Parts: sequence; C-alpha cells; structure tokens
Amino acid sequence: GPWHSELDFTDPFFGSSQQMISRYQQRFGRAPTADAAACVAAGISLTYGLQRYGRSLLNLSTAERRQEIRFALGRLDDETIFGTVRFNRFNQNSGSSTTLQVLEDGRIRPVLPSVFARQSLRFPSPTWEVRKGCPPGSYAAANNWTQPVECVLCQEGTFRSTATPPLEISRCEPCTVPGRGTLPGQRASVDCPWCPPGRFNDRGLCIPCPLGTSRAANSSMCEACEAHSFADEAGLELCKPCPNRSSQPEVGQTHCLCDIGSFSDSAAVLSCLSCDDVLPGSTTLKGNSKSSEACVCPPQTFWHRPSNRSSLAFCKPCSVGLVCRGGLEENSSKHQAPFQQAGYSAGAPLFLGADPAYIVSCTSAIRCPELPIGSCPAGNWGIGCVNCVANHYDDDGICRVGLLGVAIDCGHSVGHHRTGRALQICRHRGSLQS
Repeated sequence: GPWHSELDFTDPFFGSSQQMISRYQQRFGRAPTADAAACVAAGISLTYGLQRYGRSLLNLSTAERRQEIRFALGRLDDETIFGTVRFNRFNQNSGSSTTLQVLEDGRIRPVLPSVFARQSLRFPSPTWEVRKGCPPGSYAAANNWTQPVECVLCQEGTFRSTATPPLEISRCEPCTVPGRGTLPGQRASVDCPWCPPGRFNDRGLCIPCPLGTSRAANSSMCEACEAHSFADEAGLELCKPCPNRSSQPEVGQTHCLCDIGSFSDSAAVLSCLSCDDVLPGSTTLKGNSKSSEACVCPPQTFWHRPSNRSSLAFCKPCSVGLVCRGGLEENSSKHQAPFQQAGYSAGAPLFLGADPAYIVSCTSAIRCPELPIGSCPAGNWGIGCVNCVANHYDDDGICRVGLLGVAIDCGHSVGHHRTGRALQICRHRGSLQS
C-alpha cells in the first residue's frame, strides 16, 4: 500500500520507521519520498528474508540463488518501515494496506490502519464545496463530527441569504413572516418572497387558502368571503360573487343559496334556475331549494292546465268565488287545488287542473261554506247546494235528517216538507201550514 512519513512501524534494521526517516534526513538532507521509502523497504525485505528464512548465497549458482531468494521472500511475514510485508501467490505484497486522506487543510494524512495512524478517518470526507464555503440558499451540514461534511440546499419553507464561511456549520432560517414563504417543493431559497395571491404562510410554506376564503396580493392572510360571495375551491385570489337568483347572508361560505323562486339541481351546480321556466308564475316556499318539484303556485293562484291534452301548466290567478292557498296538499306532492269561497258554489273541474265547471253565488254562507270545489255540506247537493238528499229536510239552508227518520214529501216546491207523522204539517220557509 502507499507509504507516509507519519506511519510509525517497527523495523528489524532501523528499529522504527521514524528512525529511518531521521537517518535518511541526516544523510541526504531531506525527508524520504514514498518511492525512496519503497526502495529502502525492498532492500530490508530481501536482506531480512534471507537472514531469517533462507541460507547464505555463497557458493550457489545463479539459478540456486534465484530459487533461494524466492523461497525466503515467500515466507516473509514481518513488519518493516513499509508495514507488514507478505507476498501472496501472485507475488503481490498484501501484508498491509494503508489509506491516505486529503484533510480539510489540504494535507495528505494516513488514516488507516488505525493502530498506526495519527489521524482518524473522516468519513464521509468534507466536500470541496464545504471547504470553500457553502453558497447562499444552502447550509453546511455536519454528520458526527464537529466540522461540516457537505453543503445541503435549504429545505422548503426555509432560506439562507448569506454564504457560509469555509468549514463552519450553519443552518437555514424558517420563513416566519405572515404572507411570505416558499412554494411546496421549492428549495435553495435565498429569501422568503411574498406568497402568490390565493396562498398563505403555513409553517413557512405557501399553501392554498382553504375553501370559503381568499387572499389578495396586498393581504398577508386568507380572509373569509364576505356575505353574498363564496369560494368553492382552494387558492382563490378573490371570492366569487353569488350568481343570479342566489344569495349568501353568511360569511366564509363555499356556495350560495338559491333565492325564493329559484332552485338548483345536478345540472346547475353553480347557478340557480328560475321556477318560472318550469312552471310559469310559480315560486318556492323557502330558499335553497334543490329540485324543480319545490316550485309551487303562490297564494291567490292555482295550478292550471288549459286542456286535458296539454302537458303544459301555469299558475292561474284565482277567480271570484274561489280561495287559492297555493303550495302542495298536506303530506303530498300534488299541487293544492282551489277551494270554493264561502257563499259560493263551484262545480267540480272536468279534468285535473281545469277551471271549475261553474261558479255561482249562494243564498247564504251557511248553505255554501268554504269547501273543496264541487262539495256541499252533508245532506245538501246540486248547484248552489239548494237540494236535500232523501230523508232530509231544509232547515234555513242546512239539510237535516227528518223526525223519527220519516220525511214525507209535501208535493210542493223546494223548501216544503212534512215534519210530523200524525199531524201531516208542512214547513214552508219557517212557517207552519196545514
């Protein structure tokens, strides 16, 4: 292996490698180089090998001397100024392996084997960059040593604006100023720039503003969307205004609510549709409706179809003699049909959604109270509810069951009937007649 003057080995001739160096300097006035030491070690190995493992070469032929030298060197396994000398089957010296290392000060020093080295192995060895000084945007990182070993780029969310002096440990600073930071994955920053609009500083990183908020370029933080605006995606610079037919009374919201008279469905996520487009004249009973089925006729109108064959309907204004409550029937999805107003009688419509067959004024609200169209009080029937069903008599507009269950027709006009079984008395508009 390589040789270095600081390696301290024992030697059979000089005593130690340091004594050899001293005598070499005395003789030649300079320290031995690695090549000079190798030449000295070759002579030591040959002489010592023959002395210890061989025999005298005197009186031997050239071939015998060559064979004796091979034999002596082959058995050599001893320490010299060059370390342990031991030849393998390929005639290579494998006795010792010395590792040299270029240290931080530029000197070449032996570091292995540790029992002979005066300097510990530095692994990993400091890079040339860290020896020169890490540039801005990076820091000098140490391993288990007191000196750094490499320059590392500043991580996302951190920065370093100045260079690091050579072989000094340093670190990057976190971005702590509100509104300033680095983008995710961005390294080697020399400062903390302003986050792009729609992003804010979260532990040094510029991340998108959450739903329901936004951040303008002149703001340092994400702010909740004002009323009548929304943010349905992260990272908005400005909140979106509520579209037509919608509003939002609360702040910091992700969507707007459809106003009364409009609705949203799966095909209109961001915009609200007008009820007037699906049922002319209709509205909704409350805001934030999610289906066209919420569109109903308002009070004073009713769901109307012009003909039985028509598939189109609209909300028609109430006529005189009708009460139109609007909306849907209770616990039903059917549109509420109109009622006949007290004092009026209306005929049942010919088909669903049609106008009443007729509307007439009654003689009294008692005879014609507010009821569904085509209805009369129990016992009354006919236009104006003026007729009584069988076994009933008219008592000032109310048809009542006859006495003892017997009612005998007097044979007179409407409003005449018998009330007794024995006296055969007829009542005519409240007066008794025989």
